[in-house]
Amino acid sequence: MTTAATVGAQLRRPAARRTVALAAASVLLAFGVIGCSGSSQSVCAAPEITATPTAAAAGSTIKIKGFGFSSTCDDQGKGEAPQPLTDQDVVLNVDGVETVLGTVDSEDGSIATSVQLPDEVRPGPAQLRVGFSVPLEITIT
Repeated sequence: MTTAATVGAQLRRPAARRTVALAAASVLLAFGVIGCSGSSQSVCAAPEITATPTAAAAGSTIKIKGFGFSSTCDDQGKGEAPQPLTDQDVVLNVDGVETVLGTVDSEDGSIATSVQLPDEVRPGPAQLRVGFSVPLEITIT
């Protein structure tokens, strides 16, 4: 018959303590690895844009192109078909004030559009973004 005193005496032995510690570590490692692989998340890059020109006067037209405008990506190797994003706002940010210059749809994950800078925008640094794209630094001249 095993009693609490017997188990306690066995755990006081160095070999028994190592065995129990290794068993506990193995269980934690197994659950940690299983938990991580069962809950992996997408790490797809945000859409990116380019603008031509990157320095323009108020009232000028800027051409914008971009890629990565889809609602899915296949970073997990599951063969998911990309779903193009639609109604993406083209936003100008000057000193923290955002102005929507238009919207654009993606047909294949890429975009191409032209927008006009507002006549009243002040000269200096600004940012353009489309949807949740990486902001692009531009200069209003």
